[in-house]
Amino acid sequence: RLRCTYNLHGTETGRLSCSNPNMQNIPRDKKIKNIFKARKGYKLLQLDYSQAELRVLAILSNDAFLIDTYVNGRDLHDAVATDMFGPGFTKEQRVMAKTVNFGIAYGRGASSLSETFNMSRTDAQAFIDQWFQTVPGAKVYIDTQRRKPIKGEECITYFGRRRHFVITNEKLYHIQNEYVNTPIQSMASDLTMMSLIRISKWIKENNIDARIVITVHDSIVLEVIDDDAVIDRVAKACTKIMADVPKQLIENCPVPFKADAEVGYSWG
Repeated sequence: RLRCTYNLHGTETGRLSCSNPNMQNIPRDKKIKNIFKARKGYKLLQLDYSQAELRVLAILSNDAFLIDTYVNGRDLHDAVATDMFGPGFTKEQRVMAKTVNFGIAYGRGASSLSETFNMSRTDAQAFIDQWFQTVPGAKVYIDTQRRKPIKGEECITYFGRRRHFVITNEKLYHIQNEYVNTPIQSMASDLTMMSLIRISKWIKENNIDARIVITVHDSIVLEVIDDDAVIDRVAKACTKIMADVPKQLIENCPVPFKADAEVGYSWG
């Protein structure tokens, strides 16, 4: 049984970090992940928030396109690819849309995109500009956040976490990226941690033969008795808790949250 340490103060955005060993940094390769198994008589149940940070971006930016996509239960990557390339978009174009969807909040620019997709920097910038045309509310939010450090405004998250920076010309671009990303990553992390607390409480109150074994950013992994009826009950209850937490903690939450469940004898 591996036992790691979770650090509440280990990251600047409020995400939990992990050490000795860092179980949040296990490669995705199934050959490696399959090394980690449930104990005999149990299964692993992994609960994942679906696109938590993009849903948070929709909330913070109040972008009509993002909100409408999630309210109507559409796949965001398909929706963006359709808006940018038309309904006949290719698989590669969907990958490009997905890459920009996840990368914009982290300050991913034209240079990075041109290297990833082997295109000119001009074409990459045109692609990013087109993305912003699809989600103008997100552009306004990102531009506003990037101006805040220049104006001397604090970086404050939805649940009140504050970050302080020493701003220099050399660090400005990095700090601007942090002003964009911190409120997004922090809010998603806080929702996951509140879900962790409520799932733990639900397991104890209902005397379920299960326990939380690990959390990796927006996912929670439990070890549950190998009984299909129990696993089904836990999966349904816990994904509901994760969907309900944002509605309970975010005032007039305009975006539904969704969690997926996967089951297996090993983590891979």
